[in-house]
Amino acid sequence: MSAVPFTSQVLAVIVLYQKPISESHSFQSLQSLLKTGLSVLVFDNSPSAQKVKNEVYYHHAPENPGVSGAYNFAAQKAAELEKKWLWLLDDDTLIDPEFLTDVSQKAGDHEKVELFVPQVYSKGQLLSPFGIERNTTYRLKTVTPGIQNLQSLRPINSGMLLSLKLFKKAGGYNPDLPLDFSDIEFTDRLARIHPEFYVSDHRFKQAFSGDEKPPLNTAKKRFERYLESARVYAETATHPKRVRQQALKRALSLTLQYFSPYFIQAFYQKRFRL
Repeated sequence: MSAVPFTSQVLAVIVLYQKPISESHSFQSLQSLLKTGLSVLVFDNSPSAQKVKNEVYYHHAPENPGVSGAYNFAAQKAAELEKKWLWLLDDDTLIDPEFLTDVSQKAGDHEKVELFVPQVYSKGQLLSPFGIERNTTYRLKTVTPGIQNLQSLRPINSGMLLSLKLFKKAGGYNPDLPLDFSDIEFTDRLARIHPEFYVSDHRFKQAFSGDEKPPLNTAKKRFERYLESARVYAETATHPKRVRQQALKRALSLTLQYFSPYFIQAFYQKRFRL
């Protein structure tokens, strides 16, 4: 009896928001993997539903539970489909299909490792994994492929491939953190139960919203959501003062970037004080 192909054991989930699936870099770049048995779930947080090809699963969530709601739903779908692995993606990650080939080989070599991540770059700079110390995050210039530890390095959401067993053991994503801090809070819990993970030498490219300068009104709304998530995360963080300091640092940066006092005012008006 032949072995089950690794790709057929994986459910990839792509989270959309106000974007046609045909324009998703993630969906475009994994087309070749559909022929190898990979199952794909498109989780659409947009106000209006869209039509997708029958070759993928589609779920419309106009209430927009964010990536956390999407990933938790995907875990339920993966269990329903009897998948062993869950691959987390957003809509704007240009993937390297060979990543799955690499993971299938490394999963056999490192049977105790249940989390595999690519190196994710944005505008030529390493975005993931990133460094973390006392709840303070920072970008790295380079990372060494191989076994790493979540106590000092963390991956962003998009690109993470982990066993469904580990996802459930960690308790899934926190629905109160729909986007910002969702990856950090989730990997905080992973670090306590299964800190080892594998960094592949395969690279993905990411259009990271944090590197863009949106219009002022959009930046205000984003910052308001960020502040609320920072407040929620600080309640469970080991070093909550560091989280608050990071939020203040962002407020100061945005104040200088937009020449607007709004961000500092919002920081204190929300009672997010040091």
